[in-house]
Amino acid sequence: MNFLKLINCSFGYKDKENLLNEISFELNKGDILAVMGCNDVGKTTLLKCICGIYDWHKGLCLLGGKPSNTMRKNIGYVPQISKVTFTYNVRDFICFGRSRVNPYFASPSEKDYRETDRVMQEFNIEHIKDKRCDQLSGGELQLAYMAKAFVADPQLLIMDEPESNLDFRNQLNLLDQLKKLVQEKEITIILNSHYLNNVIRVANKCLLLAKNDYLFGSIDQEITENSIERFFGVKSERIHFNHAGKENVSFLFTESLPII
Repeated sequence: MNFLKLINCSFGYKDKENLLNEISFELNKGDILAVMGCNDVGKTTLLKCICGIYDWHKGLCLLGGKPSNTMRKNIGYVPQISKVTFTYNVRDFICFGRSRVNPYFASPSEKDYRETDRVMQEFNIEHIKDKRCDQLSGGELQLAYMAKAFVADPQLLIMDEPESNLDFRNQLNLLDQLKKLVQEKEITIILNSHYLNNVIRVANKCLLLAKNDYLFGSIDQEITENSIERFFGVKSERIHFNHAGKENVSFLFTESLPII
């Protein structure tokens, strides 16, 4: 049985034509879907519709066989991060993520803080637990938001440009953490990314978006020179290489095509 299913889903902003048209795809538990495309084609909008921030104008979105907007407590969402003004310390901010699994107005319990400490350790951010969120660097804030999404053990984790503000080391740590979650908990993950090599490293499914066009399928089959030209407007060359006894693939971008 498919865990997440979109059937002919469409969305548009007021007084404008639909940004997303008749989108359909299915994900199983343990899938990692990379959403990719040029700027302003609706990637962030798609994520917000799936997690219930926006309501689809048309179509059906199911999570575990039920309308996804009734299953929000099972969804963790990491938005695009900029500076914040609130002054909570990092430990309390992450613990707020436990509110999805607690009764309304419940105070954090010892268990909630134990889970918070566990997740901070996994993300290697225990050293900033007492730091105020408005004093964090961009990378530190990004990791804090991710830990907040992880702390309630979501079944579906949605991440909007999660590598933003992260250095190479923390990007690799994040990718390893995502793969670990899939292996240990069969969590389903959707991420919006501009980093093709990261996508190839971690995802098994992709959704390529363009205006009035999309392509869904496996990473191995759908990420090709032709699809990169079609959805990104650049020519590329597929490169095969061996690392640690395993065949790997990457892409070299060779030419930017004129906008028509």
